[in-house]
Amino acid sequence: MGLSLLIISKSFPPNNSAQALQSGKVAEAIADAGVDVRVIAGIKDSDERPHMSGIKYIPYQEIAHSGKTGALISKARNLLYHRHWIRNCVREVKRSIEEFRPNIIMSVSSPIESHQVVLDLGKKRDVKWVAYFSDPCPACISPTPYRYCRNALIDAYDRGKARLILSQANAIILPSPYMVGIFESELGVQIAGKTVAIPHIGTISNLKPMAIEHEYSGWLIHVGGIARQRCSSALLEGINFLKNERDYRFPGLLCIGDVCPEFREMVHAAGLEDCIHFAGHMNPHAAEEYARNAGCLLLLEAAMLRSVFLPSKFGDYVMTGLPILAITPHISAVRDYMKRYSPGMAVSHNAKEIAAGLRILFGTHAKDDIFRGEGSTELQDEFSARFVAGRYIQVFETVLGRSTTRNSYEH
Repeated sequence: MGLSLLIISKSFPPNNSAQALQSGKVAEAIADAGVDVRVIAGIKDSDERPHMSGIKYIPYQEIAHSGKTGALISKARNLLYHRHWIRNCVREVKRSIEEFRPNIIMSVSSPIESHQVVLDLGKKRDVKWVAYFSDPCPACISPTPYRYCRNALIDAYDRGKARLILSQANAIILPSPYMVGIFESELGVQIAGKTVAIPHIGTISNLKPMAIEHEYSGWLIHVGGIARQRCSSALLEGINFLKNERDYRFPGLLCIGDVCPEFREMVHAAGLEDCIHFAGHMNPHAAEEYARNAGCLLLLEAAMLRSVFLPSKFGDYVMTGLPILAITPHISAVRDYMKRYSPGMAVSHNAKEIAAGLRILFGTHAKDDIFRGEGSTELQDEFSARFVAGRYIQVFETVLGRSTTRNSYEH
């Protein structure tokens, strides 16, 4: 009997969030690997619903708020809207179970409502369940500086819901093995024995390196938003070190995407506006054109003792074949990949380390000395659609008792 998979993902294309794009890639890759895939996806009720085979869109509504009173009212309304979306999804899932007869259901978060749909099936769920978490959930268990607590009652409710999901799912998939520890310590559940770490799918570029020359060719380029949690004074100090050196070779940093006001102000205060430029939001194709001509790509994680995340951007960077400067904690999935395959330099939030990494990466023989082509190819394989889909299928087969696989949360 072949594999048939029903995916529930509230975030899904045409939504262009990182989670939505990744959900779309995973669904497509698993289908290309020969699995019969159907998707129940969320879509904003204001967006046009695409007519795509195998995908059923369930509209949802969200209310923006302003002010303290507005926040309380909008939270209450959003809770009702979330419940409405979940109820509609439950009806659609029941219909799919009867007609499509999947042997695996995979719910994808964030947001957590995708998992809640499967919980609400209750005893009527006679299908194996795999739950995928892109980030720690709920937000009140995330590490600082990402931890967000609302109030004791809501946080306790969210924690309880997360415990039920983690306890009842037959298998858990996470992008980073370090996320296991935060779930277990914060929620008091033991999930290591049924958890597998599978990386994101990297976007494969159709552009050739240096296909389009531009004024930022050869620069250090960061693609994606920079939120206040990832503002790095050490990065600016490290760039300033290079700027004041006689044999100054660092061309500059270009930030593509939405950048928080705090980081812009830090750049202004440091007097680095001549060598740190902001391009603002670009469509993905234009951003890719700039990135393909970079001298080096910048990955910027928040300053933490340990990172439990694996940014999807890392997989996209890997697929370009360009050197990467990763500013990442000493313990992180990104640093593990950097150590194993050497696609560039991994440094901490330390100005001297960052400056040293930039000197090497922008030196005359940087690519020969640091960037090993063989390691790059092996790393690209790990983030390829075929490899990632194979890992998912291996989990499905194991849950169904058809094969055995070692849990990959261990290092």
